[in-house]
Formats: sequence, structure tokens, C-alpha cells
Amino acid sequence: MSRDLFGFKDEPFNAYPDNKYFFSSILHDKAITLLEYGLNSRKGFMLLTGLKGTGKTMTCNILKDSAKDCNVSMVKYGSVTPDVLMKQICAGFEMEFKEADSQELFGQIMEYFVEQYKEGKNNLIIIDEAESISDENLHMLSRFLEIEIEKCKLVQVIISGCPELHDRLKHIGSDLGPKFTFTVELAPLNLHDTTEYVEHRLKTAIGDDDVQLFKSNSYPAIYNYSKGVPSEINRIAHKALSIAKEKKQSKVTSGHIRLAAARLYGVRATKKMKKKPAFIVLLAILLIGGAFLYKDWYAGAKLAVNTKQKETIIETKPEVQEEKQEKPDTPPVTIVESPEQDEEAAEQEASALPEVSASAQQEQVAQTEPEPETIAEPEPEPVVEKEPEPDPVAEKAKIKHGCVTAQSGLKIRDGASVDTELIGTAPYMAYVELIELSADGNWWKTLYEDSYGFMYARYIKVVDSAEECVAD
Repeated sequence: MSRDLFGFKDEPFNAYPDNKYFFSSILHDKAITLLEYGLNSRKGFMLLTGLKGTGKTMTCNILKDSAKDCNVSMVKYGSVTPDVLMKQICAGFEMEFKEADSQELFGQIMEYFVEQYKEGKNNLIIIDEAESISDENLHMLSRFLEIEIEKCKLVQVIISGCPELHDRLKHIGSDLGPKFTFTVELAPLNLHDTTEYVEHRLKTAIGDDDVQLFKSNSYPAIYNYSKGVPSEINRIAHKALSIAKEKKQSKVTSGHIRLAAARLYGVRATKKMKKKPAFIVLLAILLIGGAFLYKDWYAGAKLAVNTKQKETIIETKPEVQEEKQEKPDTPPVTIVESPEQDEEAAEQEASALPEVSASAQQEQVAQTEPEPETIAEPEPEPVVEKEPEPDPVAEKAKIKHGCVTAQSGLKIRDGASVDTELIGTAPYMAYVELIELSADGNWWKTLYEDSYGFMYARYIKVVDSAEECVAD
């Protein structure tokens, strides 16, 4: 135990399910909401699946404790006969029954369900850890759903187990499979939820919201070894606390987590493995920077070559013309090399030559001179039109009134999706102002206790005034 060093009131990472340590992740919140809907709507058979240790039992416990006007019998399944299972169900309901054969016992249970229905109560049977449930017991449970009053099923059944149970029930070869209303699956936590899960348990065990016993670098290590499975998170965190206590250190670090994983699983994570992602990022930065430098160098080299080629053309072109003058096809008209030319003709030729050469040279220079580079003007930044501020008067005119109908309360989120952040909870029959319904019709934008948020529309009843939101 680590209570003395860390100030725990009790063990925060106990393997035994305890509702006060329940962490409502987005997935667990969604699972409970769907199961509550199936229970309150009297949907009959429901299936809850998930990997071992993802929190199925605690989810069922939370549902059991939050159910209102409902009798709940929760049974941990073992390899038993239908008669024994029915007796366990009766004990869960705390009902008195007489020893009898299976048919008479079934009749006693159905009489109990009818009496509870007349009193306005629902009934729920939860079979936990039901991976190995027999076909006979499945058939017995399905018989409970065959009797209805006013098109309402007298009992609802939740079967909880590993994902293999869902695959088995799909191919069971009986009439049970199609009777399942829906299946809810619990997945492992992500890194963000893993961090919040550990901190929630620590704060609950100490009673202090400002506690920081685990350093930030320990959470990625916990997630890496646990894969986000809550039961494995508990094992690793518990072992890491014990190691920190052995070393008389008040903070849990990534080194403690690695050592805990080595003791639990026989694995090791070296520092090189830890630094490998940083090395990869550094290498990527160097490669990208090198690519940009090479691109700039290549563009400069190409520009220099082009400029040099143009200068060479300008300098060599007159020499080509001189060669053509030195080797004419008709020797009698040669001007430069003829020694017998008279002085008068030479003077006339000399006076006319500069004019022709000047005009030709200007034309030649104009043709060969490189055009100046045009510098592109920077494009103007796009103008982002700001959305107009909502008109409070217009908003007030659109507001509708609503009441929360979820028995366990309705979660408030900062966006119209279960993947958005949870910002609060509105209790049963709480009054909320309805601002706007989402395009898909699943979410209301609401105003509750001076805070805006989004609530699941299925559990909000539109009313004429706030006075109608009164709990029974």
C-alpha cells in the first residue's frame, strides 16, 4: 500500500470495481446512454461487449444504481443449468420463491414481473461475463420476453461479454439472434482519456483536485504498455506507485513505468527506444531543410548558366559575321583584304560603313540583350469575412423550451458530437432553453444555467414552458 507516502485514503488502482472511481469517458458515456434508452423504452434484449478489462462490469453497476423505478437482478454467469440460473435471478430480485421444477419457477418469476408492471415498475436482468453462456440458458432468457402487456415487455435483458459473444450470437442458429435490439461495444481508452483516467483515480483517492503525483512523461508510457485497457492501466499504475515508494520518491516518472512493465510483462523500453521518435523528427527536418537549400542552389546555378550562355552569344556573334566577311563566296566584292582598291572607293566605303554597323549593332544588341526579370507582385491576402455577431433579440425569439428526460441526467458537450469535450451534466427533468436543432436532428444547441452547449435531442422533450419540467 502507498497510503503513507502519497496520502491516499484508499488504494486508487484496486482491481475490484468501485463505482466511486468510475471514469466516464466518451465511449462509456455513450454506452450508458444507449443502455438507458433501451431500458426506458422497454426494448427487450441488449448486448454489451468489449475486451476484458474495458469496464463492462462497472458500466453495468452504474446502470444498475442509476435506474429509477426499476428492479435489477445482476448475475455473474457460471456454467449452470437453466434452473440454477433462474434461482440466481430470483435472488437478485430479492423475491421469495418456492422450490419447484423449472416450469413452475418460470411461472413464479413471470407473476412477479406482472405485479411490478402494475405498480409502474420496470424489471432488468443483467448477465455479466456471459461469454460461455449455453444455448439452453439463452433460450430460457428469450422466453421471458415472449409475454407483453399493452405492447410493453415486462423485463429487459442485458447480456455482457467479450466481442466473441457477439460473433457467436450472430451464428447461433436459433430465434434469439434477431431479438437483440442493439449492441453496445466498449473500446479501450485513447491517450487523452488514459491521462484523465489516472488523474481521476488519484484525485478521488486523495480528495484533492490539485494533486500531481504522476509526471507528464509517465502517461505516454502507461498508454504504450496498457494499450488503453483500464484494468491494465490499474496494474501498471499500482506497480509504479509501489516502485516509487521503494525508492522513496514522491513522483512517478516514465522510468518507474518502464520498470513496472518489466516486472509485470517481462518487457523493457530502453532510452534509445524512447528517443527514436525525436530522432526521426530531427532527421525529417534536416531532409526537408536540405531539399529547400538544394532547390535554391539549383535555381541560382541554372540562372548563372543561362546568363553566361547569353553573354557568350552576344560576344561570339560578331566574330561569326567577320568570318563570313573573310571568306565570301564572291571574291570580286571583297572590301577588307583587297590591296588594289583605290583610295576614293575606300573612303566612300569607310564613310558608309559606320552607319550600317551602328544600326545593325543596335538591332543585334536589342535581340541578344537579356530581358530584365519581372518580379511578381505578392498576391494579396484573402479577405476572410467575419460572421456577423448573433443578434440577441433574434436569438431570444427563436428559443424553445425543453425538459431533460434521461433518468441519469444528460451530458452537455461543447459541440454537436459525442467526440467533443464534456462540459457538464443536466439532471433529470431539468429545464433548458433550446436555441437551434442540428441539421441531422440529433443535437440541440442549449442554454442551461447561463452556459451554452449541445445535448442529445433524443432525451429532450420540447414543452411550452419551464413549469412543465417537474420530476415525478
